[in-house]
Amino acid sequence: MNNIVLQLLDRNVESSPQKVAIKNNEGAWTYQQLFQRVSDYASYVESLGLKIGAKIAIIQHDSFDAVAAFLAIIRQGFVACIINPDLDDIDWRLEHCGVEEVIPSRVSESSETPSMHLGDHKRPAFILFTSGTTGHPQAVIHRHRDIQIMNKNYGEKVLGITKDDVFYSSSKMFFAYGLNSILFALYQGATVELAMQEPTMNQLWNNLSKKGVTIFFGVPTVFGSMLCADDIPDKLTLRHCVSAGEKLPQWIFDEWLSRFNSQIIDGIGTTEILSTFVSNLPNKCVSGAAGKVVPGFEVKLVPYSDEYFVLWVRGDTYHPAYLNNTKATKDRFVDGWFVTNDLFTKDSDDYYYHGRVSDLINNNGRYASPYKVEELVLMLEGVADCALVDRDGLSLYVVAKGRGCSVLKNDILSIIADHSGLIAPEIYFVDNIPSTPAGKKKRYLLSRAT
Repeated sequence: MNNIVLQLLDRNVESSPQKVAIKNNEGAWTYQQLFQRVSDYASYVESLGLKIGAKIAIIQHDSFDAVAAFLAIIRQGFVACIINPDLDDIDWRLEHCGVEEVIPSRVSESSETPSMHLGDHKRPAFILFTSGTTGHPQAVIHRHRDIQIMNKNYGEKVLGITKDDVFYSSSKMFFAYGLNSILFALYQGATVELAMQEPTMNQLWNNLSKKGVTIFFGVPTVFGSMLCADDIPDKLTLRHCVSAGEKLPQWIFDEWLSRFNSQIIDGIGTTEILSTFVSNLPNKCVSGAAGKVVPGFEVKLVPYSDEYFVLWVRGDTYHPAYLNNTKATKDRFVDGWFVTNDLFTKDSDDYYYHGRVSDLINNNGRYASPYKVEELVLMLEGVADCALVDRDGLSLYVVAKGRGCSVLKNDILSIIADHSGLIAPEIYFVDNIPSTPAGKKKRYLLSRAT
């Protein structure tokens, strides 16, 4: 398939033109209406007179028009560069990627549909930036065929997505995880429910329980906040709840299972690979585990310390470079493998995620993952969030809720002493833990100066 839009849009127009493709709080649009709006944007980008392969930026919040613009750009043989409109470094990103035009949030209607550009399925289709969890974000190019491969390997073989599914994602389309939820749906002829820009937890619950959503893509921080909301429904009709981005705390998995008799499918993927490549399987999830290798991918564990291994991954969605960053490319793309810098262990069945190399703490001369301690602390009543970092000594940053800090501090020190074998950290109470828009903790921003 030379142009992935043939599968994402054209074949659905032929088979189910009146099927709802995209909906949100403002309305619902069929595949036929989506095709027409894509035609409008295709006419616009053709009028720019750019050479095939030119980079065109989308700097918008998620909307029907943003999806149409994305499809139009890659349909006409250009490269879509998706950028979070709320960032402070947009100009740098535009220059870094060599963007030639920024597509407007609205274009005029067109009476014509330009011819689709058909070319090599290995040519670039879009650019995404990594989340910048450990520092400066990197730009990653993905190809037309990568969209098909991730749908075949993960969407079909793991999640079993069908045309009857309705997707909802807490992550936005300028992140791979959010974009993938849209691409999964369109590839199968299913429906996407686009999220509000900043929904409250009660609004999020309302969307999941009253809008026919069958597959929800969330991240651990969102799942945790949802379980702390005031108004939680008694039951859900979701087929799958999927988590990625960071390790899913065991208490979230267990409480979700207890409330809804439904497992959260935890897994790990990267922007560099585009797809989830290690995942639990529906109805066969192991609490605390990242799961098994997704079909179509290969991983290996490279020793890092006595206890932990760095996971390397390769597969057909692998693109062997960052855009315009030779040094980072040399460090992370090695002999056909992507070096994730994520720490793992493995038992006879499953892989277990322990954070990133940069997350490790020094506990009396031995490396330790902060996740074990954080999960212990999160089990305490009165702790909304926390992060353990090693910055010239161990520091635990805690977001408290509804309890006195002095009493809570004693409880935290007690549970750490009893269960972790960790030397006592300094404890700091903060209003929030800094995170990326994707919900990943920015541990590098935490310091003892708080």
